[in-house]
Amino acid sequence: MSFIKCIVAGTLTCDEMQLIGSGVTALTSEQIVAMTDDDFLDCASFLGSQSGWDNSQRSALLTVSKRANVSNWLACFEIDIGNLFFIIEQNHRF
Repeated sequence: MSFIKCIVAGTLTCDEMQLIGSGVTALTSEQIVAMTDDDFLDCASFLGSQSGWDNSQRSALLTVSKRANVSNWLACFEIDIGNLFFIIEQNHRF
C-alpha cells in the first residue's frame, strides 16, 4: 500500500510532500483541497516542478491557489512558483 493511500485523515505538510517527491502527483483532488494554505504556499514551487497532474488535480490546485490568495502572495514576495500556473492553465484560463 502506498504512503499516499495510507493518509486517510489529516493533510500532508510541505515537508512530507517533499519527502514523497514525484509521488506527490498521486494525491487525490480531495487531499489537495484539504491542504492548508500555508503548506500550499510553502510548497508551491515544489508542486509546480512536478509533472503528471490530471485534470481533477489541476482543478484542485486552482481551488487551493485561489483560496490561498496566491496572486497577492506572489506580488508581496516575488517568488517564482515554477510551472504551477502553467499546469493549472492547461485546462483553466484566468
